Amino acid sequence: MDLSVFSSFLKITQTIGTCIANPLNLFLIYLICTKSPKKIGNYKYLMIYVSFYEILFSVIAIVTEPLLHSFTTRVIVIVKAKGSMFSREICSILDCKYKLSSLMCAMYGSSMNVFALHFLYRYVSLFPKARRVFDGMRIIFWLLIPQVYGVVWLVTYYLVFRETPEYTEFIRKAILENLDINVDDVVY
Repeated sequence: MDLSVFSSFLKITQTIGTCIANPLNLFLIYLICTKSPKKIGNYKYLMIYVSFYEILFSVIAIVTEPLLHSFTTRVIVIVKAKGSMFSREICSILDCKYKLSSLMCAMYGSSMNVFALHFLYRYVSLFPKARRVFDGMRIIFWLLIPQVYGVVWLVTYYLVFRETPEYTEFIRKAILENLDINVDDVVY
């Protein structure tokens, strides 16, 4: 399959998926807030948190349009600057060229924690005495863990894995041959 056709297909399906998922997540939040029984306790806050997180993640994915490319022992998150809603110059002025790709990586990293937290809550709920770790205001502590982890990912990507002229030259040929993209038209 031609990469440009696949890229167009990916963009269309991602946009359609976001347009379907976000209203459904908003509706789910509405139902949780208005129709959920009191006996589910703090679990409703966790469900709202997951739904809100998914909305945010999908919006960032639509804006950044990330491509993942496996190269040697690395996975490169590529965000096209050419054809993006932000010009490369504006990205440079706003310093978006690092923050958008880093933000996508941070969201991905913290998403693993969001799902782990959800499964942990469900597991702990099987044991009535252990369930107390999520009672009352303690839920705030648990909901902050994925955010802290996301900040760690963001800082790590922003400070350690920035674009460098040496690495740009190192991946130039592979990106052109495998993705048919000029590395000067992307940020990674």
